[in-house]
Amino acid sequence: MYNIERIPLSSFMPTITSYFGFLLAALTITSALFIGLSKIRLI
Repeated sequence: MYNIERIPLSSFMPTITSYFGFLLAALTITSALFIGLSKIRLI
């Protein structure tokens, strides 16, 4: 019974990892674009 409970968790972990990776990438791209735009406006 413990094995059946453990399998969905191990198959669910890569989904969380890829979701956080995508979120981090989107945040990095957004901040990079925002910094670039603010630098262009400052000049």
